[in-house]
Amino acid sequence: MRNTLILLLIALAVGAYVYVYEYKGEEQRQKIKEREEKLIAPEKEEISAWEIYRGGDHYKFVREDGHWRITEPVSTGAEDVTVDGFLRDLTSAKKIRTIHVTGKDKTPYGLKRPEVRIRVETGAEHDSVFLGASSSFGDNIFAGKGDSVVFLTGAGLKRKAQKSLFDWRDKKALHFEKDAVRRIVLKSPRGAYEFKKAGVSWKLTRPVTDKADLGAVRAMLNKLDYANVLSIEAESAEDKKSYDLDKPAYVIELYQGENQSRSAVAFSAPRGKMAYGKDEARPQIFKVDTLFLEPFNKSLFAFREKKLTDFGTASIRRVTLLNDGVFMEFKKDTSSRWIGVNDTLEARDIKVTTLISAVSGLRAASFVAEKPKSLRRYGLEKPAAVVELFIDDKPEVRLEFGKVHGDRRYVRDALDGRVVTVKEKDLEDILLTHDQLYKTK
Repeated sequence: MRNTLILLLIALAVGAYVYVYEYKGEEQRQKIKEREEKLIAPEKEEISAWEIYRGGDHYKFVREDGHWRITEPVSTGAEDVTVDGFLRDLTSAKKIRTIHVTGKDKTPYGLKRPEVRIRVETGAEHDSVFLGASSSFGDNIFAGKGDSVVFLTGAGLKRKAQKSLFDWRDKKALHFEKDAVRRIVLKSPRGAYEFKKAGVSWKLTRPVTDKADLGAVRAMLNKLDYANVLSIEAESAEDKKSYDLDKPAYVIELYQGENQSRSAVAFSAPRGKMAYGKDEARPQIFKVDTLFLEPFNKSLFAFREKKLTDFGTASIRRVTLLNDGVFMEFKKDTSSRWIGVNDTLEARDIKVTTLISAVSGLRAASFVAEKPKSLRRYGLEKPAAVVELFIDDKPEVRLEFGKVHGDRRYVRDALDGRVVTVKEKDLEDILLTHDQLYKTK
């Protein structure tokens, strides 16, 4: 029994040794090996500031509130994705080969006067690396640490370190939280507009009150959120007049969150294919192309929702149509088929369904009047046709059709009083006759 216990203790001790030395020890040795292979010691997340010296250029970057900022040679925001990408490459760069050059000339390696020097800080600690000449084999360069050691590492790091100041800096025309925007105020050569968010949709509140074209509103926000400026023209805005920004052609104001915090950017009228701009919160003046301005250079018609109706086609339970002096009424039966009301003829179910779909997709070709006092000029005092769609007892849709003008017809939304024109060809499945809606015996 005693011998068995001793053997058991020995086995446990051997097992513990194997676990600590072989498994945990190997893991620790691997970490040490990987750290020794790295060109620069810190991890990307540990770096709080860093600098590049390249020829006569010196760029310094400092991390502030989770974002990178350039402090030399100018004070401005940096492009986080560009900086983080470079630091990821820097901190993951490996030593391919080590050459000891103690007492030897570093000129053959391009390190006597290195083209690039990178210095990183992690609190009170710092580390540096020099990037020199290309090697004679592979896509590699020589890199130096201290006075005596030269390494071979990938040449991609040096290429990425040779970016210009503009490459490194923030290229956004305006900083804002797109999902937090609740109100937009736009002044443009085409007019002055105001948009307010209503649930997941947007509505126009100036110069008219109406639903806004969701695609047009999203195009404005996406342009400001994703598009970059072409260049920085001036680091300060002391001379706005030279850039036509003393009286800008475009002003876009965004109000975000419940407290309606404001962000604003202004643009000049185009000069050829370019225009100048300035974020109200930053001193720099930048340049954009005229494509940048397209989402903001729209007419009132372009900003309005063109769909005349908004309903679910499956929810409609009753349809009435007055056309050519003939009144027709249809309702859904228990099998969801359309039947005529008070008619002896069988309704064409597919025709009624198509009518409802055509009404659902009907779009304005132009907006004529909001609530005109007289309907005579539009042929709407005594409409040529009327369509009503019901969900319950009250009509969900009531459209009145007036006279034809060219290839368009005047239409009045009787529920809000608005008069528009629609393309006559879009009414082919709506203004149906008795013979089209019923099967003959």
